[in-house]
Amino acid sequence: MQRAWQGDRITVLTLDRLGRTVRDTLNLIHELDDRKIGLRNLADPIKVDTTDPEDSMGHLAVAAGRCVLEVVSQVRVITAVR
Repeated sequence: MQRAWQGDRITVLTLDRLGRTVRDTLNLIHELDDRKIGLRNLADPIKVDTTDPEDSMGHLAVAAGRCVLEVVSQVRVITAVR
């Protein structure tokens, strides 16, 4: 992942190969989107291709990743205040 450049597309067989948890996977999808690196899966029942503007699942995955990051940052702030 570190060798991917802006404009590249990473292709995986299934999304579960990206991270150990759903959270890790969504965070990685978000990070790749921020770096303008596309992601495509081949064998999952729900196809994701973040480089395709017509792919609603790709956009949903990026949005879900952003939500996870936001919730995590809010929990950290609440924990720090206590």
